[in-house]
Amino acid sequence: NTVHPGTVDTPIWAKIPAGAEGAEASPPIDPYALARQTVPLRRPATVEDVANSVVFLASPASAYITGAEIVVDGGLT
Repeated sequence: NTVHPGTVDTPIWAKIPAGAEGAEASPPIDPYALARQTVPLRRPATVEDVANSVVFLASPASAYITGAEIVVDGGLT
């Protein structure tokens, strides 16, 4: 089983520049603005959203699930 997160609100977003050319001078990408434009649920995932999927897969509740790909992307894909 695997977990495939989409846009997740984490501190790494502050380190990703918005532009490719001359990116050092560009403001960082806002994951909320990105999600509003691309994710059907209109928000990025939280760390807890992803962790809940992992906890489910590690629990007895998923005992009969094998080879599943759990997509945690708010409907993006």
